[in-house]
Amino acid sequence: MSVSVVQVFTNWLYFYVIAAFNGVPLAITHAKVAREFVPLLIDNWKVWPAVSLVNFAFVPPQLQVLFGNVISIFCTTQQRGTARRREMGSETLQQLTCSCRGCHCLAAPGTAYVVAITR
Repeated sequence: MSVSVVQVFTNWLYFYVIAAFNGVPLAITHAKVAREFVPLLIDNWKVWPAVSLVNFAFVPPQLQVLFGNVISIFCTTQQRGTARRREMGSETLQQLTCSCRGCHCLAAPGTAYVVAITR
């Protein structure tokens, strides 16, 4: 129970702290939280109550932290992959060519590059 309740606060805080460290405007952070917060909580609630039950019921006390950390690595990787696929679903990749003659960017004139344009 406490894991589920604490996750609401820590996940919410994570979105805002990471955005603040990266200089993301608050309006963009609010939109990201509105889009990704509930799916993240649901994913967490599918995994962590069962992990906690197994951890406290079957894992020796000296290995409980290690067990939780290993599961966390896999869950975080899976969640980031899911979030990235969601983000890529809302972007269009376009190939553009640099035409600034090398004065406005680090690319050589005529260099092709790919940008993601959010719909």
